[in-house]
Amino acid sequence: EVSSEWEVAWVYKNGAWSDRILPGGDVTGDFVAKLYPMNKTVQPVGTNNNDFMNLFIQYLGITEGTAYKMVLEGNGDIPTTYETLVDDEGVYVDENAYGWQKDGFIGMLIGKYGDMIEPYYTFYITDLQIEEGITGIGEGNFAYLPSLKNVEFASSVERIGTSAFEYSGIESIKWPSALKEIGDKSFMCTEIKTVNIPNNLTKIGDNAFCHCKNLTSINIPKYTTEGVCSDTIK
Repeated sequence: EVSSEWEVAWVYKNGAWSDRILPGGDVTGDFVAKLYPMNKTVQPVGTNNNDFMNLFIQYLGITEGTAYKMVLEGNGDIPTTYETLVDDEGVYVDENAYGWQKDGFIGMLIGKYGDMIEPYYTFYITDLQIEEGITGIGEGNFAYLPSLKNVEFASSVERIGTSAFEYSGIESIKWPSALKEIGDKSFMCTEIKTVNIPNNLTKIGDNAFCHCKNLTSINIPKYTTEGVCSDTIK
């Protein structure tokens, strides 16, 4: 069950994502993302869950929290909310986060060469609903959200950007009928179980479905199989 009242929101206007907005604040903009609390709680879970990370969670004081459903409204392609910056040799330099990626972000351990070991968030988005009018998902919009399990795309979505859901906890997706492009690494290292992509699809980027350990069934147009790694389905 989902509450009818949103609790936290972000808007994109004048070329930038806002910080978090609480009820009563101005939520007018080109894009609006709202979090609605659900009648359930979830445990903090990382994308590479291990003993060290459990200790890290305890150190930060992260505890069981309320599950949220995000509803995202707007027209056009959603601007990016997360990006990794590298130098000319591909070595990690920095990362930038915007909107919900910035405000929900607690910490991430970065390896020597930019390997992202673990992110943790102050709230848990388990469900995502993309409303009609949105045509594209931006780079990194929902990457590194380990609590995210269910995604419902409006039929208007045509593009899913690079690393859009990389390292998220996605298990179930309602695919958009208009989908034409899936970007590089868009669903890499997720928990997705089955993939049934409409025939309108014309492009899958490199490593789009790589290292999805729970993926047992995949149905995509034959001419777009370059996005599926050899290790995807055992």
